[in-house]
Amino acid sequence: MTFHAVLRASLTRAILVAALALSTLGAFAQTSERALLPGSAVVGQIDAANPAQVYTYTATSGDSISVGVTAEAGLALTLTLTDAAGNLLATATDTNSVGAVSVLNVTPADGLTYITVFPAAGLGTQTTGGFRIILETGGTDTTTAPAATPESPAATPETPVQPVTNVEYSVGSLLTSVGLQVSLSWASTADLNLELRDPTGQRLFFDNTSNTNGGTFGFDVNGLCEVLTGTNPTETATYAAGAIPTGYYEILVYYRQDCQNN
Repeated sequence: MTFHAVLRASLTRAILVAALALSTLGAFAQTSERALLPGSAVVGQIDAANPAQVYTYTATSGDSISVGVTAEAGLALTLTLTDAAGNLLATATDTNSVGAVSVLNVTPADGLTYITVFPAAGLGTQTTGGFRIILETGGTDTTTAPAATPESPAATPETPVQPVTNVEYSVGSLLTSVGLQVSLSWASTADLNLELRDPTGQRLFFDNTSNTNGGTFGFDVNGLCEVLTGTNPTETATYAAGAIPTGYYEILVYYRQDCQNN
C-alpha cells in the first residue's frame, strides 16, 4: 500500500513518498552538464530561471586550460573553476564591468572540472543577459578570444543573445559544498527501513549501501529485530559534498514489524 505524507505504523508495509526539489540556493549552482570542447565558443543566458550556468571539462594528466567569458553590456560576471570534489581551482570577477573575464593556465586534476558563470554581486548595471564562453588548452590567452567571434554579445548588446539549442542535455548535477543527507528517526524498537531514490533511479537502502552517483547508506537499525535500539534509532542515506544529481528525490519508509511483540 502506498500513500503520501502520513506514515501509519499499523500497516505491515507502508511507503512514504516525498519529492525533494533541489534549487540554486546558498552554496549551490545548478548544471545541465554541458561539456566544453577546446576552441568551441558556447552561448549562455543568465536569467531568473538560470541565475548561474555550469559547464564541464574532462581534464587529462598535464592539461593546462584557460577560460574566457564575454557578456552583454552591463552584465558583470564571476567565473569559477572547481574540481569534482568542490575544491576551488581558480576564480575571477569582472570588477571593472568591461564585459569580459578570464582565468589563465589552470592545471586541473584528471576528471571533471566544473566551470561556473554567475553575476558578480554589486557590479554592473544588470544581472541578466547573454554571454559567450570559450575554453582553450595549452595556456592560450582567452581574454579576447570570445570577443573576436562575429556578432558577439559585447559587440552587439542591442541584440539579445539566445541560449544554445543544439546541445544535448542529460540529467543534471548539483555542485554542493555539503552534499545531501536524508535521515529517518523514530522512538521505538520497531523495524523501519529508509530508502532514497535519486533522479537517475538509483537506490540507497539496507541491501544497497552505495551507488555510482556517490551515495552511501548507513546501518540497518533494528534489522530483522536482531540487534535492538530503542533510543533514537536512525537510518541515514548520504551524498557526499561535490556533484549530485538534480531533480526529485523519492523518500520511502517501510514499516516491517514491531520487535517488542516477537
